[in-house]
Amino acid sequence: MLRLIIETSNLDFQLGLHDAAGSGFVYRSDQGDGSSELTEMLSAGLGKTGNDVADIGEIVVDLGPGGLTSTRSGIAFANGLAFARNIKIVGANSLELMVLQAGCDPNDDVIAARRAHDGNYFLGFFNGGTCQRLALGKPEELIKEQDWQAENLIWIGPHPKTWADTPPAFNVEFNALLSPSLDAFETLLASSSFDQLPRVDAAGPMNETIR
Repeated sequence: MLRLIIETSNLDFQLGLHDAAGSGFVYRSDQGDGSSELTEMLSAGLGKTGNDVADIGEIVVDLGPGGLTSTRSGIAFANGLAFARNIKIVGANSLELMVLQAGCDPNDDVIAARRAHDGNYFLGFFNGGTCQRLALGKPEELIKEQDWQAENLIWIGPHPKTWADTPPAFNVEFNALLSPSLDAFETLLASSSFDQLPRVDAAGPMNETIR
């Protein structure tokens, strides 16, 4: 069975075909095809691997948070194919994908961040290998609400612009990763938690559910 992997939570759309039997990615759009259209990426991947759309048994799509319009594009593509082919969808959280890709120690206090609007950020607070909280707001306020202001923090994602002039009164180590890549999905698919994720008929963006 092939899994179709879709990542569009930033403007650099990516698509992959992953062999669920264990051989990993058999096609990755980030390795030289050059197209930015999901339909063309899928056609190229199926052609290069000698597969057919009927060989796709599951779709894994990034639900964000991230760019809402771009995230919706990937989800709409996933939903359309899932409906047409009666395929289940697995939704992936972009903040969790970033933490997986960064390879942080599970015991670290990790904040994964994506920019929102008006100086707000989507933040995911991770410890013990799990997400403790997802929130939208001003970073300083959310960190204090989480009572993490005295912790040694790892920040994954774009720096808040205000911190360039006024560094935060937190002990923060920065990781420059801005968004997940297909490498993050490889780690997710190999994790024990992947099989526990819900399989759904249709997905929706996380941007609209985080407050």
